[in-house]
Amino acid sequence: PNSAAPHFQREKQHCCTFQGAFLNQGWELDGSAQLRFLVSKMITVVAVLFVLLDLFQELLQAYFHGKLSRSKIKPASRKGDTKTCGEDRKTIATHFEEHPEDKFRKDYPGYGYKGQLESVLQDFKHLPANETYLDHAGATLCSLPQIHSHAEMMASSTFGNPHSRSPSSKRTTKMLAEARAAVLEHFNASESEYAVIFTSGATQAIKIVAENFKWTSGHSTLAYSRNNHNSIIGMRTIAQQANAPFLSLPRSSLAALSSPPPLLNRNGDPEPQGGMAGSDEDDDSSLPCHLFAFPAECNFGGDKEDLEMISRVKKFGLAGAARVEAGRWFVLLDAAKHAATSPLDLSVYKPDFLCLSFYKMFGLPTGLGALLVRREAAEACLEKRFFSGGTVLSARADEPLHVLREDLSQRFEDGTVSFLSIMAVKEGLARLGR
Repeated sequence: PNSAAPHFQREKQHCCTFQGAFLNQGWELDGSAQLRFLVSKMITVVAVLFVLLDLFQELLQAYFHGKLSRSKIKPASRKGDTKTCGEDRKTIATHFEEHPEDKFRKDYPGYGYKGQLESVLQDFKHLPANETYLDHAGATLCSLPQIHSHAEMMASSTFGNPHSRSPSSKRTTKMLAEARAAVLEHFNASESEYAVIFTSGATQAIKIVAENFKWTSGHSTLAYSRNNHNSIIGMRTIAQQANAPFLSLPRSSLAALSSPPPLLNRNGDPEPQGGMAGSDEDDDSSLPCHLFAFPAECNFGGDKEDLEMISRVKKFGLAGAARVEAGRWFVLLDAAKHAATSPLDLSVYKPDFLCLSFYKMFGLPTGLGALLVRREAAEACLEKRFFSGGTVLSARADEPLHVLREDLSQRFEDGTVSFLSIMAVKEGLARLGR
């Protein structure tokens, strides 16, 4: 209509002006292209606004989170306890997730020595402040009270060779008896059932068993888990010298040793009417001795084995995992790693031999360990071959005659034990117990 002509002319002039701006840059846009261009620009602007808004929210949350972290509030408030956070922080506090430290303490309730962590750290204030010690599998750290206690004991009196009979020697003998009793108490073992033989460490303890075990040529077998310490694997060289084969069991085979199989007879066939596997109900002393060795905890990977294998192997041998000639099975448990971080109750699990190193348990002294031997097993499968000072009551030089000491500990402790080091065992076990 004619009445619309002036308005149409103004719109046409505005459109031409807008189009001219693009024509100056060599562009040519029709009406639809202009609309699409404007819409795309509006979408870009809106997107930028959303990004800025999201950034502003993150900055705001970071500000309030930092403010709350610096405030002195109870741990519960970090989980959303708005009562202690204040009314002005209610909304933000209720959205907080569980604090990592709170979650860790809930998952590991024993961490921090049951609230005594700060006092325990005072016992190690002599350690360099700029170092973090992570080699506890090799040797753990000793505390200041242990060092002071050991020094005070050495300075308080004189201690002589326990093989003599002087007052200082008797003092040493008494101290050694107390140390052995402390070891047995720590592992909840009875003195009537176990004997403590002091060694230079777990390695020498293992070597004592290997060198004095009653290997029957061509019949005895040494079996050990493949996931083992080199000291255990090294036993095979002594077994092979006695013409005793060895078996290396992969960890997958150990699962078969955790559940009792059907009882087997001497031929390895199922026994329909009970009785110990491979045993003679009247007398099994004529059967060869076999030895199975495994670690309670892997020194390298930290894997813990099922200690039920101890009674299982002693009763059924390797039935279910390997075929071995019928005989009497004995178990050596390497507790060098396990004893440092976990309790071990010998009234529940009864290995025939238990080897350990004290410096892995409480740091001081180094170069000292022990072999715990079941007295019944010692009489059945150990035969002392080498003797030296302290292990015999008498010996002749011109004839092959010697008499070993009756005490099991003294019989296998060749030479003079490191009594000034053993002096620190009682205090070390006490610190570990605390």
